[in-house]
Amino acid sequence: MRMRSFIILAALVSIALACSGAPEIDETPPPPPTPAPETPPKPDTTQKPAGVGPLCPDDLEPIEQRRIPVEDGLALIEVSCEMFAYQGRFIYWLERDGQRQPAVAGGGLDLLGFPGFDPADRTITNLSKYRGPGDCGEWLKFKLEGERFVLKEHRIRECDDNADFDNIPSPDQWPLVGPNVHRRPSPP
Repeated sequence: MRMRSFIILAALVSIALACSGAPEIDETPPPPPTPAPETPPKPDTTQKPAGVGPLCPDDLEPIEQRRIPVEDGLALIEVSCEMFAYQGRFIYWLERDGQRQPAVAGGGLDLLGFPGFDPADRTITNLSKYRGPGDCGEWLKFKLEGERFVLKEHRIRECDDNADFDNIPSPDQWPLVGPNVHRRPSPP
């Protein structure tokens, strides 16, 4: 008897809800979404700058390229090939009358660190840090002689765990090891 009462009550509630003016369910599908506006295509950053052959070694794509005039018809091409935590890898080429040529015997001048070119004395200096503070590392100075850069100074300061970081000597004051020895540190 209880079960029958429950069924009757449920039926009456259903009828009351149906007659109470409850909104009908609209079963028409919603309109299709408005298409998003077209975005312009992104520039192709994988293209190599104009020139012959690869500018960077090891199948690396150039990050940035800078052309620095040296004299009439001669320019220095600086190519950023890799960036690390606190220094980068740069390759230098010479360009004579629009044609790229080696900056040193055998190809481009490959430097790891913080290079800079001084047009007044036609030199490239480079500080390659052995660790972040820059208290130790390798400092190189190349001079443009004719149409090739020649190593003129090579200085190294070894790392000292007891170093006074407030009194780090300038890299051009580090111990001179000569222009004949060049060792390339491992990237950081």
